[in-house]
Parts: sequence; C-alpha cells; structure tokens
Amino acid sequence: MKVSFVLPTKNEHGNIERLIPKINEITAKHNILNEILIIDDNSNDGTIEDVENLMKFQNNIHLIQRKNFSHIFPKFPIADIMLLKNYIFQKKLHTPDL
Repeated sequence: MKVSFVLPTKNEHGNIERLIPKINEITAKHNILNEILIIDDNSNDGTIEDVENLMKFQNNIHLIQRKNFSHIFPKFPIADIMLLKNYIFQKKLHTPDL
C-alpha cells in the first residue's frame, strides 16, 4: 500500500520539519510506503528551505510552490489530479500534538 500525504503550507517553518519525520516514522512502523506532496503558497519564513533540506535526504517528498496564491483551499484540485490512484490525507500543521 502507498499513501500520499498532501500538506498545504503557508509559513510553516518549524512545523513542517517536525511533521514530515513523524509521517515517515508512523508509515514505516506499519510497513506503508508514502509520498509527501507539499503545496506551498508564498511562504517567506523559511518553510521552503526546510522542505528543500528534507528533500536532500528523502526521495518521497515533492514540492510545488504556488507564488500567485495566498489561500490553502485552491491547492486541492492540483493534488487530486497528481494523485488520482492514491489515498490522500491532509494534516493541519498548526497542531501542537504532533
């Protein structure tokens, strides 16, 4: 089984670098392959750098930067097209109990 996680982001520096390793840890524990699609809307706080650093060591992370959008909800049509055959989960990043 392969699961796709779609993570819409806007200024999630610090949160994204905690969430992605947790996703990988939990899916590995259950022998589930995963891919993580980050769709970012103009983050200017270091989120992109965090993701790019993680991508250097993990080939399951993909990044789409949307520089002309500022809302999270328009992201999902792109994600749906890219991941038609996989299960899609979205985790709200502002959750203290990662």
